[in-house]
Amino acid sequence: MVLVESEETASVLETPFLHRKFLDVPYAYRTADEVMDIYLPEQGDGPFPVIVDIHGGGWYYGAKSSLKLKPVLTGLERGYAVVSLQYTWSVHGHFPIQIYDVKAAIRFLRANAEKYCLDPERIGLWGLSAGAHLACLAGTAAKVPQLEDLGMGNPLERSDVQCVVALYPIIDISKLERQHSQYGVDPNEACTNDFSMGGMLFGKAPCQVPQMCQLANPENYITRSSPPFFIQHGLADRVVPFQQSILFADKLEKMIGEDKVELELFSAVDHAEPFFRTPENTEKIFAFLDKYLKS
Repeated sequence: MVLVESEETASVLETPFLHRKFLDVPYAYRTADEVMDIYLPEQGDGPFPVIVDIHGGGWYYGAKSSLKLKPVLTGLERGYAVVSLQYTWSVHGHFPIQIYDVKAAIRFLRANAEKYCLDPERIGLWGLSAGAHLACLAGTAAKVPQLEDLGMGNPLERSDVQCVVALYPIIDISKLERQHSQYGVDPNEACTNDFSMGGMLFGKAPCQVPQMCQLANPENYITRSSPPFFIQHGLADRVVPFQQSILFADKLEKMIGEDKVELELFSAVDHAEPFFRTPENTEKIFAFLDKYLKS
């Protein structure tokens, strides 16, 4: 089993050019990872609609405010507040602490909306890879008690969101090996190895804990009240099979309607390529966010 870390995902983006910011704000206290950075537009009093960035890194590494945050930060010029979220790495705690973190962060933002000039009724998630998995799970499982720990703070606040952007998301961990094999990609022991990404997330190889795979699968919680989704995936992805996005989008469309689900697939595009962060692609993402966070 080979795990490859991306320097771009692990590197921290320095932001001396941004002046209205609150760094390393704790939103819970179970682990040292539970902090966020809050950035506000340079002008205006708000309340600002909120984009919460959830980084990738296979759940076991990655930095809030990584270099991949750059496209999200352009939202400041568009009147958005941007929140960069750190969640508990799997090497520091096994699932479901990661989704507990995301929901605790959303509750924290609502509880402190006035303090940070945020609009608590307009919150969207923007996730990459493993972070996209958590964004999707938070989107569909907002009202699932076993995926929320209210003891982490602000129990009276809601943890639902108004829309989700998911770039090359992991959805069904139990199917990773089989889907890779179907298209001639090295399955990389994704489901049968304790030290795969999923294995580290659960503490055991995913094939040994099928109940955890089901608990972590956003497809299992889709309802008619699920928020709109914008999903992108490369057809040449060698890390997360593109079928994950296709099957998830299909199930979303059947429940919430085709008009609320946007799925884009790109030939010859691999996992987390710079293509996803071009100005042209960023414009498409913000067109979706504007539709649901500014209308």
